Amino acid sequence: MAAALAGLRDLQSCALDLYGRLEVDRALNWTLEELGELARAVRLGEGCARLEEELGQVAAWTLCLANILDLDLAAAVDAAMDEEIGRQVGKYSRLKPYRPGGHSDD
Repeated sequence: MAAALAGLRDLQSCALDLYGRLEVDRALNWTLEELGELARAVRLGEGCARLEEELGQVAAWTLCLANILDLDLAAAVDAAMDEEIGRQVGKYSRLKPYRPGGHSDD
């Protein structure tokens, strides 16, 4: 996971070189617009190319927001993953990812 987090830090640095630090309101608006376009593409069952395009744009704007807010997105993702691991282990005594159509222990 360390290599993936380092890669995410590299992407965040690239986003800073590309976008700089825009105004937070502008970046939030664009992020939400792209998220809405992704949601629409998912609901309409659009193809992989369209979904990848929209998801990529959401990811790019997330990187941009992290830079504007002067946050380390890799550290935030790492903490979120650790929290989820702790939640699943605490609840199920093991990792238990959701499986569509599977039975739940809830």
